[in-house]
This record gives sequence, structure tokens and C-alpha cells, in this order.
Amino acid sequence: MDAIHSRIVGNSLFVYLGRIFNLIFNFFIYLFLANYLGETAFGRLSIAIAYVGTFDIISNFGLNQILVREISKNPSDQARFLGSGIVFKILLAFVSVGTLLLIIPFLGYNRETQILIAIISINFLISSKMSSTRT
Repeated sequence: MDAIHSRIVGNSLFVYLGRIFNLIFNFFIYLFLANYLGETAFGRLSIAIAYVGTFDIISNFGLNQILVREISKNPSDQARFLGSGIVFKILLAFVSVGTLLLIIPFLGYNRETQILIAIISINFLISSKMSSTRT
């Protein structure tokens, strides 16, 4: 039992250190971007990231917690739950991106901000940084 305990502690520590490193790295990247782009361009980028990030949260729809709960209750059905979860997440991600792209013209953003939102929404579908595709 002691070996399992030390593995759990070691793995948890490794995950948390990775997250801390990621946060520190992102902090310095954002500082650099803010200085490089200036107030106006960085503001547009921030709007685009926040807008797409909101739809990323919506597309996740609490599915991670549901999958963990159901798989822990029925480990023998793991493949079925994971397969269904992946298909559902992909479907929700495409619906979210479609919805956010349809809403953009009605928000009054300038053309540059709309293009940024479109580019980041494509990244939303394929990037492991977004919660919908990370898990």
C-alpha cells in the first residue's frame, strides 16, 4: 500500500508542477504579447480569446464529470462510455463553433476582431489547450 501511496503523491506532484509551469509560461507570453501588440491589438486578441473560451466551456457541458462518474460505477463499460463521450464532445465542439461563428456578425466587432475569432475558433477544434479536446 505504501508504494501506491508514493506513486499517487508523485504523480499528483508532477501534474501540479506541470500546471504551475504552464501558468508561469503563459503569464510571460501574455506580458510579451501585450507589450508587442499594444493596447488596441491586445484588447482585440483578449476579446477573441474570451469569446471563444466561453463557447469552449459551453461545449464541454460537464461531460468530463459525467464520464468519470459513469466509468467508475461501471468499469466494464469503459470503452462504450469513452467512445460515446468522444463522439458527443466532437459534436458539441462543432455545434459550438458553428454557433459562435453565426453570432459574430451581430456583435458589432470590427472585421479584424471577427477574423481573430474565426482563427481562434478553428484552433478551438484542433488544439489540446481547449478543454473540449484536451480530455
